[in-house]
Amino acid sequence: MKLSITRRKFAWAQGDDILRDHLANSSSRAKYTSPDIQNEIINIIGNQIRTSIVENCNNSKFFTLIADETTDTSTREQVSVCLRYLERDTITNKISIKEDFLDFVMATSTTGEHLAELLIETLISADIITMNMRAQGYDGAANMSGKYKGVQARICEMVPGAMYVHCKSHCLNLAIVHSCKDTSVRNVMSTVQEVAFSFDYSSKKLQAFYQELDSDATTKENMDKRTKLRTLCETRWTSRADALYTFKTSFPVVVHALERLRENGDDKAGQNLEFDPIHSPGQTTPKRRRCMPMTMSPSTPPTKQHQVNPSPFGEVGQKLTSEQIAASIGNEIKRMHRRKQLQYSGIQTPPNMSPPHESSSSLSIDGSASPSSSAGNMFSALSPNKREMPLFTFKQVSMICERMLKDREEQIKNEYNSVLTCKLAEQYEAFLKFNHDQIQRRFATDQPVSYVS
Repeated sequence: MKLSITRRKFAWAQGDDILRDHLANSSSRAKYTSPDIQNEIINIIGNQIRTSIVENCNNSKFFTLIADETTDTSTREQVSVCLRYLERDTITNKISIKEDFLDFVMATSTTGEHLAELLIETLISADIITMNMRAQGYDGAANMSGKYKGVQARICEMVPGAMYVHCKSHCLNLAIVHSCKDTSVRNVMSTVQEVAFSFDYSSKKLQAFYQELDSDATTKENMDKRTKLRTLCETRWTSRADALYTFKTSFPVVVHALERLRENGDDKAGQNLEFDPIHSPGQTTPKRRRCMPMTMSPSTPPTKQHQVNPSPFGEVGQKLTSEQIAASIGNEIKRMHRRKQLQYSGIQTPPNMSPPHESSSSLSIDGSASPSSSAGNMFSALSPNKREMPLFTFKQVSMICERMLKDREEQIKNEYNSVLTCKLAEQYEAFLKFNHDQIQRRFATDQPVSYVS
């Protein structure tokens, strides 16, 4: 144990003769290699670097504050604080943009008010002139970008010239996330994630992948020292590119590994092969079949999976005719009349309408034969003198309903267009008023003009 510690200490001193001589000849109590001393030395070095960054930032006059908060592995909220400013090279006299990390700060709360106070206190404790801040950049989270209670709004109250800029990397990530909602892109991402998870959480599949990768020298070289498939991260667009590149490069290896596992009796490997419609066009699941980017040729015989299932309503009979409906209603009226549940009301027959003609149909509600017409039975039940008839026929009722529905549809469409036009006009006026108020507030004569460094 002592030998390993000694070797480690001398490894630290490689290339430094003074440190090597100190570790070799100094007293054991004066080597300064204890953990406390090491941490103190690291803090001193960090303070020296921080002092240099603060000096350069203050000399630049204007700067931008960049911050982001996240939860570390110990479930503690930490805020990373960075500075963006201009630096002039004293030798070449050229101006360059510098972005330096300043500090990690622990956050006990993630509210906009607390984070804003924490950031301002961090800048003040580092001796940075906060009034020289001309921009602040965060992500689009509500606690950071909120225009009333977000961090950017709180800091704008304290430093009016600090304009908020949405992080461009986060904007790019949001654009990629929204573009991935397209059906074809979403299916590709889902397939890559599904296959990567199946290999990542199965030692058998991972071992088969390694064996196929070792036997394919070209693919192994193109993998660029990658040894497994990469999973996707929805909030990191760089991981998507890495995962897609790895999947595309190792595609032959993935297919061969799954084929070998399926030949050895692994049914789940056969299910994973369904991700490729070109590889197995006749064995896709319904979900993949809906998303298949290629169609089958007319000469291709339909497989069992592509056959249309019979409708569950196939046994339902055909639509009832007007005579059958009239017969059913007439029989129901007779039944209710016998039970004294229905009282007849006299209906006057219009002078220009004649009684309905008798039909030769013999269908009844229960399917038994009847020599009289079903429509005649209905009207005989309605009118004891057989001279009364309905005011409208079924065809006339259908035409009336269609006309009423069409009129109602036009009325609803006109109301919708009117309301939509009104709301859009209100939103446009509110938008113009908001922009005018923001410009007046930001560029007022009693406030300094905003400047983005």
